[in-house]
This record gives sequence, structure tokens and C-alpha cells, in this order.
Amino acid sequence: MKTIKYLFLSILFTGLSQLNAQETTDNCDATSLKATLKPFLMPIYKYDSSTITTFSYKSEKQGKEIEVPLFASEKYKLLFNASAAPGVEIFVYDKPAGKSGRNLLYTSKGKNAKEGLYAFEPEKSVPVYVTYIIPENGAVGSEGCIVFLMGYKF
Repeated sequence: MKTIKYLFLSILFTGLSQLNAQETTDNCDATSLKATLKPFLMPIYKYDSSTITTFSYKSEKQGKEIEVPLFASEKYKLLFNASAAPGVEIFVYDKPAGKSGRNLLYTSKGKNAKEGLYAFEPEKSVPVYVTYIIPENGAVGSEGCIVFLMGYKF
């Protein structure tokens, strides 16, 4: 009987955690956020890939970093939709966090972005590292997301 009880509780908690993950995803309508960015590729760039980064605001500042591999023979355009991530700053570097000689290639800080939309065209096609700095927030636990979309010149 105890085994059945523990099995039931295990299934219940698994279901609740999946429901919570689904709510996080629902708060960020990735499809519409991506659709907002795609027209900024046309007609010169072709859609390549995208990444959705979701997070919860905390009482302290936090950072998230993604690596973006770029092939040497291509020209790229990197687009960001941070409209569902108030206060988040975007930085693009040539090396990962912690590496010496890391150079800032782009920042959203101080840019006059239209509705949280940002664009960056790297001069060289080498891997870049996108860092999102998520500020501390009074509404701890509230959700946010950033959509990153990449296109290449064809």
C-alpha cells in the first residue's frame, strides 16, 4: 500500500512540475516573437535557426550565455526579440565568459530599440557568444524570455 501511495505522489509531483514548465512556455509566445523578427531578414538574408531562452527573475542579477557557431564562408545577421524580457541587456562577445582577451562586439545597452528588437551583423564569421544579463526584479519568480534568430546571406 505504501508503494502505491509513493508512486501516486511521484506521478502527481512529476505532473505538477511539467505543468509549471508548460506555464513558463505559455508566458512566452515564441512563435509570435519569432514571426516578428523574420521580416527583418528579408530579402537579403535567409532564416537559419533560432533559440528561445526562458528564465525566472530573481532577487539578484543573473547571466545566461549561448554559443553561436558561424561558418567562415557566410555573412550573418543576428536578431533578438527581448520584448518579453523587460530590463534584459544583450552582449555579444568573441570569446566565452572567463576567457582572457574577451572583446565586446555588440551591446543592446544604450540602443534605441523598437519594442525590444535588436539586430547585429558580425564583421567576421567566427563563433560568437551571446550573454544575456537579467536584472534583479521586484516581481521575483516572474517569467521572461528572449528569442534569438539567425539568418545568413545567400
